[in-house]
Amino acid sequence: MPRSTWKGSLSFGLVTIGVELFNAETPERIDLDMLDKRDMSRIGYQKINKTSGEPVESKDIVKGFEVSENRYVVLSPEDLKNANPKSTQLLDVLGFVDSEEIPRIYYARPYVIGPTKGNEKAYLLFHDILEETGKVAIARVVLRTRQYLVAIYPFDGAMIAHMLRYDAEVRKPAEAGITLAKDVAKSIRPQEVAMAKKLVEGMEMEWEPTAYHDEYHDDLVKLIKSREKGAKAAKDAPEAPPEGKVLDLMEALRRSVGTKGKTAARKTKTTRTAKSSRKSA
Repeated sequence: MPRSTWKGSLSFGLVTIGVELFNAETPERIDLDMLDKRDMSRIGYQKINKTSGEPVESKDIVKGFEVSENRYVVLSPEDLKNANPKSTQLLDVLGFVDSEEIPRIYYARPYVIGPTKGNEKAYLLFHDILEETGKVAIARVVLRTRQYLVAIYPFDGAMIAHMLRYDAEVRKPAEAGITLAKDVAKSIRPQEVAMAKKLVEGMEMEWEPTAYHDEYHDDLVKLIKSREKGAKAAKDAPEAPPEGKVLDLMEALRRSVGTKGKTAARKTKTTRTAKSSRKSA
């Protein structure tokens, strides 16, 4: 059984539920070691004392905050917890909002919420209320040395605590230099809008999360296995598509409707057939 990241209480009103947070992400990664190309020896990392130049062992490392040049306040794990015991042990619900009110860009990292022993009934009640009302609970929680804003919602028979980005952390399009002149919108013709809508309709499909996986990861594994057997790099590797802009938007849309739409329709038909087969079984 996986270890919990955080253990404390979920509190809303006068109700307190003992809960644990479990990481809800299992990223697929290929870990590549850094090597010295001269003899293929692994390159290690050391924590170095910047004054003496000597390596420092983990047991001798502490965390500190610099209050002035070369003057630090050292903080132990107990200090970090005792700074505000309530906030470090409480998933404090502030209120409830409609899920549509939270723009997707604010969602960051998800955690699964699980009940601690003896709190199953209260946990299930809170889960069912969120499911019936369609609301998302907004809460605060402290993980390690930072307080997070959290969205709590039901998912797959349990609850998810989804860390939210603070507004100050979200870079707005204008701040990234993305601004579109009004004359660009005026240049879009009604025929182009109609054709684009037709393309979207032709590419409609059902959401099947299990149908997707990291294809690049698979290809990289194949390459590693082939290199392990002494094979050379593949000669017929696909080339990256060249960058460029659409010269004739209407023609590109028309051609897309004739190709992408048919492909999406075939995928949707295949998905529905697979679903029907599973139900029949």
